[in-house]
Amino acid sequence: MQSKPYVFDARPTFPLLVTARQYWTSDCSRDDPDAVTLVFAHATGFHKEHWEPTLEHLLAHLRDQGSFKVRDAWCIDAPNHGEAAKLNERTLQWGYVPEEYARAVHLFLAGLGKGVDVDFSSRKLVGIGHSMGATAIILSHTYQPPLPYVSVVLVDPMLLPSWVDSSPSNGGTRNILLEGAEKRRDIWPSREEAWQQFTSRPAWKIWDERVLKLYVQHGLRELPTAEYPDRTEGVTLTYTKAQETACYRDKLGRTKAYRYLPYLCDVLPVHFIWGEMPDPILLRMYRRTAEVKNTVMSEGTQGKHASEKRIKGAGHLLPQMQPERLAAALTSTLVSISTCVIHRHPGSVASRL
Repeated sequence: MQSKPYVFDARPTFPLLVTARQYWTSDCSRDDPDAVTLVFAHATGFHKEHWEPTLEHLLAHLRDQGSFKVRDAWCIDAPNHGEAAKLNERTLQWGYVPEEYARAVHLFLAGLGKGVDVDFSSRKLVGIGHSMGATAIILSHTYQPPLPYVSVVLVDPMLLPSWVDSSPSNGGTRNILLEGAEKRRDIWPSREEAWQQFTSRPAWKIWDERVLKLYVQHGLRELPTAEYPDRTEGVTLTYTKAQETACYRDKLGRTKAYRYLPYLCDVLPVHFIWGEMPDPILLRMYRRTAEVKNTVMSEGTQGKHASEKRIKGAGHLLPQMQPERLAAALTSTLVSISTCVIHRHPGSVASRL
């Protein structure tokens, strides 16, 4: 699999630089106007490269399957994650809300800036988002000009019914993710020592080793940084604790995405892929995780979604825990997109499965 990095600049309209990477293989239909472009958005705390193991399996499966043509794939960093966090570290000190990720995805794909020599307006896009990235994909559909999506796949999306955030019995008054971020260790003497710590902890041992190596490579950076200007040795998180807590405090973005979901389902085939296992942290926060998912599928989509899959042996962190199984689920989901969807005008009501 080959790749090429990009830095997209929409300043002064949007003050944050956007980093992305284009992926393709020799089997991709790069000159076929009917081939689909896949657009990936990642979860909170991670970065675009976390999709690479899933993407390698996915492109191999689609090559073997033969009927679904991919032009290329693009993975986009949230502006306060990964490589983008390094470029934006001074600007991020102004403040940040998670919806900036949706805005970044939209500006990037709409071509409202410079640095990317691709006209996505003529492409057929399938948006694939995990957790916070799913919210970003949903909300990117709310901006103008409209993006040429032909379908959307939401991977264990961070979509919560109103009763989850408002009820104390469901963790509404306590955010365990926020508390964990505030207490998280974020400095190590070296990448090697960080790796040793990660691989010794049960929470990390369940990750696919390839993804964990990518996390150590791209999720850490050398000191000093704007956050730690006086620390000159060692490594720290590219996604700082200040940025992580800012994301966990915000409820507006995911609320807007949840309320927009039925309208999105009216105009696009919206597919869901969930991890079957309850996530221990989310279970502590929301108690009834199965009920949350069921409510999203019934109330959130109003029954208008195109498909739903649940993957055994994985919880919320599907790309981290089970990239190969996720790729298999994505393959069957993409193949299910009928030929008429690909050939109709992207985003039209008539194109819905």
